[in-house]
Amino acid sequence: MLQHGSLPLTGDIAAICDVLVYPDEAARAAAKLDVRAHATTLVDGLCGGVGCPPLKSLLVEHISAAFGVDFLARLTSRDLTPDEWAHAEQLEREIYGCDAWTFRR
Repeated sequence: MLQHGSLPLTGDIAAICDVLVYPDEAARAAAKLDVRAHATTLVDGLCGGVGCPPLKSLLVEHISAAFGVDFLARLTSRDLTPDEWAHAEQLEREIYGCDAWTFRR
């Protein structure tokens, strides 16, 4: 559902431009302005930049509403179905627990 880094918590949203290749510094500066005009961090977007202690709760609440799933109940119960446990164990065994997958690059 989400890519790591797709919801940056805080910081300079345009810092990514510092590591990308541009023809010159003017193009880099323009790209930074464009990123800042079209993207934000969670703290700035949801909390007005003043900090947001209940951020985790807000995310769970809004994602639950958007997808019609009670994630909060799932997070607090920590219960998985037998099929979910079997699938998790298979993923651990065949993918995430294997050095070949972890260090594939």
